[in-house]
Amino acid sequence: MDKNSSALNTEGTFLIRADRLSLRRGSFALSEVSLIGEPHEIILLLGQNGAGKSSLLRILAGLLEPQSGTIIRHHRGTSLVSHDSMMYGGLTTKQNLELLCSLNGQALPQESISKWGLSEHLHTRTSLLSRGLTTRLSLVRALTSQAQLLLFDEPTSNLDDSSTNLFIDTVSAKVTERCVAIIATHDVSRLLPVASRVLVLGRGTIVADSGSGGDISEALDIYHRLNR
Repeated sequence: MDKNSSALNTEGTFLIRADRLSLRRGSFALSEVSLIGEPHEIILLLGQNGAGKSSLLRILAGLLEPQSGTIIRHHRGTSLVSHDSMMYGGLTTKQNLELLCSLNGQALPQESISKWGLSEHLHTRTSLLSRGLTTRLSLVRALTSQAQLLLFDEPTSNLDDSSTNLFIDTVSAKVTERCVAIIATHDVSRLLPVASRVLVLGRGTIVADSGSGGDISEALDIYHRLNR
């Protein structure tokens, strides 16, 4: 069940709180997952393949309904970058961005388009873009939105070091605007330096949480033991 505030609570101590979320699909299950996302946090969500990271992000984004548990939101808007680009493949890069910008009352983000190397691909249908370019387009969509809850599912898996550094810099700047970013990733070495917190999922439940601004070494040790 998703409980949305009737008015945005800008004084709340958290932007999103999930309490005891559970979901079962065949042999897969999320079991009583609870977490809090506070303003200015960059949270790394770690876990083996099949641990439930993608499903948890989709629940937080409102795209998947848990069988039990509650979500309380004190944030404005949600943006998810996942393995699905969520773009219209028959439209060009520019047409997709223009459509999204018109829905959000925003101007086309020309500076971000240039920074992410998309200028020469504006008139290419998104179905013809490479995986790397598709990821960059999805990141432009998310990082130029007004959403305060930013969810990323393996965002750097198709990015080179230069694009990964741009992602890190942009997310770090974005969370200063009273946003929270939750990043599901295996790219620990590149993303860990900017993380304010680490959550570890194991078999559908949170097995470690470093806490906001806490010592992440213990959570990392648990993650590495799960991956041996």
